[in-house]
Amino acid sequence: MKQSSHAWHAQLSTVLEELGYKRSNADSSLFVHLGPKETLVVLIYVDDLIISGNNSEAISRLKATLQHHFPITDLGRLKYFLGIEMAASHKGLFLNQLKYVLDLLKDAEMMDAKPAPTPLDSKLQLAKNSEPLQSINHYQHHVGKLIYLTITRPDIAYVVSLVSQFMHAPTIFHLSIVKRILCYLKGSIGCGIVMAKNGHPQITKYNDSDHIELLHRLT
Repeated sequence: MKQSSHAWHAQLSTVLEELGYKRSNADSSLFVHLGPKETLVVLIYVDDLIISGNNSEAISRLKATLQHHFPITDLGRLKYFLGIEMAASHKGLFLNQLKYVLDLLKDAEMMDAKPAPTPLDSKLQLAKNSEPLQSINHYQHHVGKLIYLTITRPDIAYVVSLVSQFMHAPTIFHLSIVKRILCYLKGSIGCGIVMAKNGHPQITKYNDSDHIELLHRLT
């Protein structure tokens, strides 16, 4: 039934709200509970749930409560979700999309491609007079997959944003850039993001001060 997922989400949301969870204004699938001794977070994706928090006993109680209302199976510690692999250690979390990259290379028939050292040639100049692609479906398909890959691969974020600007009118030149990205991924399949423990909830950011100064001058 097409409406079954909506009905499940609505019923589950009602139960969570009755338990004191508040729906996030930024994401309707995210519920947060702030207790005196614990903070719990529940993320819903279709019929899957991710539960996280700082109190294992509170998480166990929540699981028991949900199993009382719904036929839910506990799959244990999160290891793989939506194409993202997660490895936990005493240092923190390591997120990567290794299997996703392998599937992408197989789909593009580039498993035997020669690895490239960078996702984009530093001397590349955008070609203004390149032959349009006869079929853009192939281009859109792979660029769409690359966009999702940037979740754990910020090293390709710039070049992917570049090729995504030509989704509706790509040329052979643009396709060559996509192939270059795939060649780079071939040589860096196991790369990902490390979310290390820092002992505090503060967010740390880094920026290029020279770039900011230039922006101030331009404005």
